[in-house]
Amino acid sequence: MKRITGKIAFLTALLFLIPALLGCSVKKSDASRLPRPPREINLDPGESTGEPLRHPLVIITKRMQVNGCLVSYPFVCDDNTTILNRSIESAFTEFAAYCESPGCTVSYTVEFNRYGLLSLLLSCVTGDGRTVLTDAANFDADSGLRVYLSDCFGEGSDYAEKLRDIVLKTVENRGYTLLASEPAIGDGTLFLFTFGGIYVMFREYELCTYEAGEPRIKITLGALASCTSQDGLLNRLK
Repeated sequence: MKRITGKIAFLTALLFLIPALLGCSVKKSDASRLPRPPREINLDPGESTGEPLRHPLVIITKRMQVNGCLVSYPFVCDDNTTILNRSIESAFTEFAAYCESPGCTVSYTVEFNRYGLLSLLLSCVTGDGRTVLTDAANFDADSGLRVYLSDCFGEGSDYAEKLRDIVLKTVENRGYTLLASEPAIGDGTLFLFTFGGIYVMFREYELCTYEAGEPRIKITLGALASCTSQDGLLNRLK
């Protein structure tokens, strides 16, 4: 019985390893600094992203060196993700270049991975364990490009005022002290996709005083329906 159980455990582990081993061998980047923002990717003739990817993307972790910083970054193993992987590597290369702390490490967590939308939370940590920089990076697997807050709402949407009102009311309800009565909302605003809406995020001291840390404010699709155009990426979350 023990021998049979051991064989079953081995076969189960092997099934999980197969997606990461097949089709995931690529040449490492030279990690040179790329233009920012890393939104436009030059395509080779005939390249395309193929069919829409609506299932969770298969992701493994790769590593590279950028200006003396060890960078762990995600690599998507699904078919037709060449452009997406270029965009991700570009975003991580740019982020590491801004850390400006030799000997630091860059790591990430996958915050959302459904409907062809991928949200990553990046952090830069020094050798003594201090987090010196954080960022959120979001990607559309269909186009392969990094997306920003305005892409959530679509062409011509006037979303900023609506989000600003929700953010201010949420901060007031949580009892935090505001440092900015009119917080800037736009493509420079950090955000993450989530089920049923988005999280809008602010770095420490960007919106509130120290006790708030890095506030993360969830805004539901219902609250955003009036300012989401037909081509807004939020429509995929419905």
